[in-house]
Amino acid sequence: MPIKVFMNNCRASLDLVVFHGIPPEKLRTARDLTLVSGDWGEFEKRRDAAVVGHALARRRGLSVGQRFSIGEVTVVIAGIFTADSAAEESFLYTHLEFLQRTRGLHSVGTVTQLEVRLAEGADSQAVCRAIDAMFRSGQIQTDTRPKGVFQQSAVGDLAALIDFARYLGYACLALVLALVGTTTVMAVQDRIREHAILQTLGFSEAHIFGLVLSESLLVGLAGGLVGIGSALATLAYSRLAIGTEGVTIAFTPSQALQ
Repeated sequence: MPIKVFMNNCRASLDLVVFHGIPPEKLRTARDLTLVSGDWGEFEKRRDAAVVGHALARRRGLSVGQRFSIGEVTVVIAGIFTADSAAEESFLYTHLEFLQRTRGLHSVGTVTQLEVRLAEGADSQAVCRAIDAMFRSGQIQTDTRPKGVFQQSAVGDLAALIDFARYLGYACLALVLALVGTTTVMAVQDRIREHAILQTLGFSEAHIFGLVLSESLLVGLAGGLVGIGSALATLAYSRLAIGTEGVTIAFTPSQALQ
């Protein structure tokens, strides 16, 4: 399966476009995809046709029948699919022969990766060793690993970066709390006359302090809910994904993400 990756910057991008070349008759059995628009027959009979993941289609504004060009590759969108994995919806599948003969790629007869479907009960590690032994004396040696191990290795740096972003979020939260506190103090100073009137009406200092604190909490909570809602809506609509080496991590809104 040859893979051609287009990205906006070095190694990682939020707008990653990943082309996978695969024989059309194998795609429907090798991947669990559901075509939501378009036609499998059109994809199979047209050499420059492609089926696009729903997330990528939404991000790029693609529709069935449209020509899509990026770099030196131009394809015709024959279908848009959904998948159980959100990351899968950021891929674009085209014909194996087409992608291998794309100008600038020049990879006829070679592939980026080989995928092996194991029989039930097969020893994956033994199969990996057997494949590597078979190609040890070849022009290019293979490095065979289970799919999950390969993906974990490919996105290891990105996962560490995302994990670090959690601490950056905590720092931002502390900064926001400091700003809210400063704003509250300034508001109290500007409203000294109002508080004096409340004291004249019989409100105690503790009662006035509770009112000020409640107001600040309500305003902060409302702002937080608006921010979280906006972020979740943006993720749900844009289907953003970050990737490297042709492997993507999709950001899916969930309770755990909140």
